[in-house]
Amino acid sequence: MEYTDYYAVLGVPRDATPDAIKKSYRALARKLHPDVNKDPQAEERFKRINEAYEVLKDPEKRGKYDQLGANWEELERQQDFERAYRARRSAPAGRRQGSATFGGSGFSDFFETFFGSGGVDLDELLRQSERSGGSVHYSFGDGAPTPVPRQGQNLEHPVDISLEEAAQGAVRLLQLGSRQVEVRIPAGVAEGSKVRVGGEGAPGRGGGPKGDLFLTVQLEPHPRFTVKGRDLMAELPVRDDQAVLGGSVAVQTLTGGSLTVTVPAGSQSGRTLRLRGKGLPGLRGAAAGDLLLTVRIVVPAKPSEAEREAYRRLAALRDGVPAAEVSGAGSG
Repeated sequence: MEYTDYYAVLGVPRDATPDAIKKSYRALARKLHPDVNKDPQAEERFKRINEAYEVLKDPEKRGKYDQLGANWEELERQQDFERAYRARRSAPAGRRQGSATFGGSGFSDFFETFFGSGGVDLDELLRQSERSGGSVHYSFGDGAPTPVPRQGQNLEHPVDISLEEAAQGAVRLLQLGSRQVEVRIPAGVAEGSKVRVGGEGAPGRGGGPKGDLFLTVQLEPHPRFTVKGRDLMAELPVRDDQAVLGGSVAVQTLTGGSLTVTVPAGSQSGRTLRLRGKGLPGLRGAAAGDLLLTVRIVVPAKPSEAEREAYRRLAALRDGVPAAEVSGAGSG
């Protein structure tokens, strides 16, 4: 028993309006009617378009068919489903009553299983599917179909955390439908990391266990640091004299501590200093990222008179002007 794409049969998109469906059906019916088209395959195609139109013209049937689409791939793999259905069809029970026919043949197995008298209640199948959060698997014995225990579907949920929480770990209380779930996010997660929370997914089917919940980590913007993988990047303000002569600069870390960074003499703006292992920690013992500091040279916004005098002397020295001629210049 194969899944039939009724939209493809009529050559319309899945969001086609009822008028578009009717128009396409009428055009194909005129073209493929056995009284007009003598191609041996035309009659079979004519039956298929009638079957497709029978479902898609009816809002209730179309709604059921559209719901079934997401569940069909798993249902199709259940060989017991097909074998049991065919066995039930052969039972002497006048089960074909009320089935419409075209050209002397009934609808396809697919149609009769879910819309005709195939013995499976599609409404109930879809209700169970919705309750379980996914598709429903069935096995057949001598009586009615019974669900086969299956693990529930895994669920995904985004979770926003700060860089500090990524470095130190965090706890979140998530609202999942009508229930709240407390989850722990381990230290060392990065952008896009998946955190598995066992047994917090969709309910199982047929008595099966719940699926798992997977949290997709999204890192919130930080006022000082940017992130690339596990590496942290930030600017390092350096005084002009420190850039020229070299020196030590204190840097506040992500977790609130401080580091002392040695700035080499002659550092230019844009130079990057790498502090290995000082980025985001690794997950489950993996190597930590690095901290990359980009030098940004700063000068006094409001220099004192003594500083201004020193800068004048420095400028004169660079310009080759005798120091005696510089002293007191520019004052007042």
